[in-house]
Amino acid sequence: MPSLFKRVFIQNLGLKGISVLLAIGLWFGVARSPVAEVEINVPIVFQRVPEKLEIQSLNVTEAQIRVRGPERLVSRLRSTDVSAHVDLVTVVPGSRTFDLSPDSVRVPEGLEVVQVNPAHVTVIMERAGASH
Repeated sequence: MPSLFKRVFIQNLGLKGISVLLAIGLWFGVARSPVAEVEINVPIVFQRVPEKLEIQSLNVTEAQIRVRGPERLVSRLRSTDVSAHVDLVTVVPGSRTFDLSPDSVRVPEGLEVVQVNPAHVTVIMERAGASH
């Protein structure tokens, strides 16, 4: 029985001590990083507008983005760090509704988009130079 005790608890004691200290340090590092959320209003960026088309009207020009992440990153976040994008490359003249999802929002690494409001944006396109 003493040899089992010695193998389990005494052998490689230095390595076991270092492992415990690393585990405690890692736990404190994770536990001390509270999660925070913030809402930011940002303009919607319309990308890749076809050359012969132009935007006639929009139902919304800004999106409210809710971002979550470590408090140290969220506290330094500025509205210029966040952008909502709609790709218009496939549009034709007329009305079209696009989804605004967390995938269409760019945020700094380490942050997560949890909500986008509105969830949809409607764009009316017309041929460039046409007027009503």
